[in-house]
Amino acid sequence: MSKILKWEIWGMAFISLFGSLLHFTFNWAGRFWLVGAFSAVNESTWEHLKLAVVPAIIWLLIERKTLKAEAHNFFLAKTIGLFAMPILIVALFYFYAAILGDNFLPLDIGTFFVAVIIGQIISYKIMKASEFSQKYNGICVALIVILMASFVVFTYFPPKFFLFHDPVSGGYGIVKKIENSDLNVSWGRIKEAINNCEVERVFQAHSRDVSADLKNGSKLNGIEPEIDDIIDIAVAAESKCGRIIMATE
Repeated sequence: MSKILKWEIWGMAFISLFGSLLHFTFNWAGRFWLVGAFSAVNESTWEHLKLAVVPAIIWLLIERKTLKAEAHNFFLAKTIGLFAMPILIVALFYFYAAILGDNFLPLDIGTFFVAVIIGQIISYKIMKASEFSQKYNGICVALIVILMASFVVFTYFPPKFFLFHDPVSGGYGIVKKIENSDLNVSWGRIKEAINNCEVERVFQAHSRDVSADLKNGSKLNGIEPEIDDIIDIAVAAESKCGRIIMATE
């Protein structure tokens, strides 16, 4: 096994593990605004792309010096592989969601891992190819900087576009956390709405943030006491209310 291949395989593991942690670091840091620059700050598709892009850039910096002598087209390879990851995540996510009519956590995780693996394979293949002109290096570095800058800027100034929409809160960017004093009221209203057959769809995040889309077009947000509480309640209500669409993140 070549040195380049070993490093790209190690990169798959690093990006996957570190990216998974970045899903939680914003809340672990007390929702400190600066941590949001490189962590997922909500449950939107865009924020989840950080989970691949940020670790991939860090890995690029780690392996650059080590592979300098062996790798051809290093910056071109890493740039194409880096951009491939978020593009694949978006394409695979919306492709399977369109077919199945909903998103499911195991498939969401699977699309992340598949995108990381393919991105690293692309990088490996280009680094093993014949050497291209060095003139591409400057362009590639500029593209990487622009990509990272876009994640930082859009964290704090997100466009009102579907990729940036948080399905839990219904907002964009760093959304206000529900205060503890409102927890029981918000969660109680969601349970009441489900049991009264007012709910069309429920959504659950890893953080226990939940939302319920009502049949009248409005949305309720809250925090469930334990993970999967909202799923259990929705399932129990289906015999009376009919099918309630359930999605998790």
